[in-house]
Amino acid sequence: MGVSRPPESKVVFASAECPHYIRPRNDELIKSYRRPQGEGTRAKAFTLAEVLITLGIIGIVAALTMPALIADYKEKAAVVKVKKAYNVLSNAYNLALMENGELNSWFTNMAISDSARRVNSPIFFEKIKPHLNIIKDCGLNSGCLTPGTIHAMNGSNGDGPLDTNDRQYKFVLADGTLVSLTVYIPGCKTNEVCGAIGIDVDGLKGPYAWGLDWFTFNFTPERLVPRGAPNDPGGETFAAACTKTTGYGCTGWVIINENMDYLHCDDLSWNGKTKCK
Repeated sequence: MGVSRPPESKVVFASAECPHYIRPRNDELIKSYRRPQGEGTRAKAFTLAEVLITLGIIGIVAALTMPALIADYKEKAAVVKVKKAYNVLSNAYNLALMENGELNSWFTNMAISDSARRVNSPIFFEKIKPHLNIIKDCGLNSGCLTPGTIHAMNGSNGDGPLDTNDRQYKFVLADGTLVSLTVYIPGCKTNEVCGAIGIDVDGLKGPYAWGLDWFTFNFTPERLVPRGAPNDPGGETFAAACTKTTGYGCTGWVIINENMDYLHCDDLSWNGKTKCK
């Protein structure tokens, strides 16, 4: 007598929990999941209208965000260049003092006049030159600075033109930084401003404006000091000299706080808020 089996298309799995469960055979499971012919066999694709709408949205988002991203990048790049130039020029000045003695001993013409500046500015340059990597030396002539007048941050006229100023000694560093220096007071005293050094961090392009791409330092008989810094012997404060209508006192802020947020908010201070966000 043969053993009875369930129908060929079914396999019985009985248990105490499910005494009548019957599991379909594997071939039936495969058949049940097989898509009907002609239905859903082709992959779905985006329509041209959907693609164009998506690209349009991406373009709008890019148009809204890219200017801010580019401006932020330029500001960070400017901060890096200002700090680098300060380190290079400050180191050159310190080494020149060590090698040549006190600043007052460098000069023979101790007058405070335009003619004395034409004599003393080149002397100052020759003392620091051995410690700088210079690719162009214009002396008192033009050709090393951006032509025209330096503007305030709001675009109003500021100082200059410096490129044609024959009392300013001009040269270009190896990284493209444009530099101008002048000696005001050859017989300056301790912690007194003797002269100034200005730098253009983006070369012969850009706005050519105080606090944007043009930054300046005062030098005393002992050191190079960023203008507008708390220890600036020139007495130029950040609150008064780093505004939309000025900008010549922003250098200290850039070096110490490592940002140019004064371009975006007006409530910054040394003892309070040092960033917009």
